[in-house]
Amino acid sequence: MRSHLVGILENQLLKVYEANSYGSAIDILENRDDIMMVISDYDMQDGDGLTLIKKVRQNYSKEIVSILVISNNLKSEVATKILKRGANDFIHKGFSPQEFAARVNMNLDMLDLFKTNVDRANKDYLTKLNNRRHFFELAKPLYKNAKKRLFKYYSSHDRYRLF
Repeated sequence: MRSHLVGILENQLLKVYEANSYGSAIDILENRDDIMMVISDYDMQDGDGLTLIKKVRQNYSKEIVSILVISNNLKSEVATKILKRGANDFIHKGFSPQEFAARVNMNLDMLDLFKTNVDRANKDYLTKLNNRRHFFELAKPLYKNAKKRLFKYYSSHDRYRLF
């Protein structure tokens, strides 16, 4: 089934990285920075879809990486659990190639919309230069990091003074 799905995706000119287990999927995610979508089976050899969703969501939000989970389990609780854990979409096995392609395209279109909205919020309409909001979003983690480093420096040099 995986080779069939890969064929559908490659026919749409998408770059596909295949993983045959939970461990290899995590390796691909950690070593590649161009992943936009994860398509996973709910039942894997050395893990389950919920664990993979949790791991992906620790590093990537729904606006950056989309997750589509496939399952042959027809219980509605499974679909609900998968979506609550952070998957963007769920599809039951037995789907047509057209339905699969439509779901993939819909999820990729949503990612494009998120990116477009972020760009519109962070860039000036006329000049396309980054605006003040973009500066403050970039500055927050830098300030936090500098504050931690400064505290470590002061605490290591002056143990008895409170700043």
